Parts: sequence; structure tokens; C-alpha cells
Amino acid sequence: MVSQGWAGRGWIWVGLYVSFLYISLPFMRPLVLFLYRTLGKDALGLYVNLIMAGAALAIVFWSFKVLEGYGRPLKILLIFLVAALVVYSVETPEERLHFLQYGLLGWLVWRSSAGTSYPFLLSFTIVSLIGGGDEFIQWLLPNRVGDLRDVMFNGGGGLLGIWMGRIVGRP
Repeated sequence: MVSQGWAGRGWIWVGLYVSFLYISLPFMRPLVLFLYRTLGKDALGLYVNLIMAGAALAIVFWSFKVLEGYGRPLKILLIFLVAALVVYSVETPEERLHFLQYGLLGWLVWRSSAGTSYPFLLSFTIVSLIGGGDEFIQWLLPNRVGDLRDVMFNGGGGLLGIWMGRIVGRP
């Protein structure tokens, strides 16, 4: 169960996280290009996949240990399987990370929406608007490209994060 104390502080975390996402937009493309040149695209993709798989396994093992019964941990495992299928279909490592960034944002917004009348609708709307803002800013930047497909991809990542929040702890 999410405490009301988290809900108040949670919006601060959401604001800080979104600020980081937006402020880092001009710097991420040069960083990714540097990593491509240094590590190679295939190696970077492998590292991203290993980090994502490690984080997913850690969360699943944590959920079996902390959450009562097997129902919710199995649902969490299902979320990661769905995320793995989606992420596997994405070509570039940075898009995979972007999907996870919005998953984390969805989870943060869900936890912060405790006590609202429609937490799912509120959370999904906020994450979608932030994802749209992200792409709009990229459209304005000379070294980035905003894409409507990415807005939907951001929303999908956020949706999985919200789903995770619903399973782990309901607001």
C-alpha cells in the first residue's frame, strides 16, 4: 500500500525525474554517439540488454521474497516478459533505454497519484503528456528528431510502469 506521505513527496521525485529527462535531451545524442564509437553498437546493445535483464531478475526475486504469495510476483514476471518482447523488437539501445525511462516514470507517477479519483487515467495522461513534451522538445533541437511513433512508445513504457505500480502497491 502506498502511503499518503509518499504521494506528497512523490510529485517532487516526478518533477526532478522529468527535469532530468528534459534537461538531458541535448546531451544524450552526443553521449550515445560517443558510446557507439567507443564500444560499438552491438556491444552497447548487449550491455543494455544485460543491465535490463539483471534489473528485471532482481525485481522479480525481490517480489517473490517480499510480496505474499505467488500471484503478484508472477504478474510482475509477466510484465517483464511483455517488456522484453517489446524491447527486443527495438533496434537501437537508446530506444530500449527510453522505453525503460518511461516505465520508471509511469511507476513514479502511479505511486504519486495515491488518493486521486482515477489514478490509472491520471497517471497514463500525465506520462503521455510528458512523453509528448519530450518529443516536441526533440523536434525543436537541431541534433534530435521528434517522432509521433516515439510518443506512443513512451506511453507504452509508461503503461508498463503503471501496471507494475498497480501490482506492487495500489494507491
